[in-house]
Amino acid sequence: MLERLVLPLPESKTLSGFCIAVKRWPALKSLTAAGVTQPKRLLKAITENCPDFSDLKHMGLVDDKFANTVITCLPKLKILSLRGSLIYREALYLILENLENLEVFNISHCLITASPMAPWPFYGQLDDRLLERGTRLKRFIVCAQRSCTKCSYAARHYRKMVRWFDYDEGFWKQDEVSGFTS
Repeated sequence: MLERLVLPLPESKTLSGFCIAVKRWPALKSLTAAGVTQPKRLLKAITENCPDFSDLKHMGLVDDKFANTVITCLPKLKILSLRGSLIYREALYLILENLENLEVFNISHCLITASPMAPWPFYGQLDDRLLERGTRLKRFIVCAQRSCTKCSYAARHYRKMVRWFDYDEGFWKQDEVSGFTS
């Protein structure tokens, strides 16, 4: 029985096949997906067919639409890793305020911006509202280094956001939820 799946950069054709195949994976509990362009379609297929689904790792854009899709389709989500993503600050608020079962949340090495219309400035520090909500979780993983090389690179080259395949050997395992590193 398939319990964990990694789905790198799905395209529309691949995504269609996944949505059909997920019907045969009722034991699926964890998904790692990079750059999903149609998250509603993907997550809806999971929620309809995988009753024990609890862990999601997404790498890419996290805007209000993505956050609302996760909240609507996966309200029982326990572990969410957005490590290395570009995140709109309001999307973080939505996730932290609405995913009531969330226990572990990873936003290390992310670029956090105020809105899609104002891509600058990127916030290296989380505001009190985010920190207060994050401390309610069992684990709230953020980049602990003020001079992190990956965060610094991403901030300087925001159009070339850190991607999953940019990581040095073994680096992708650092600062990550254990279920996503094995």
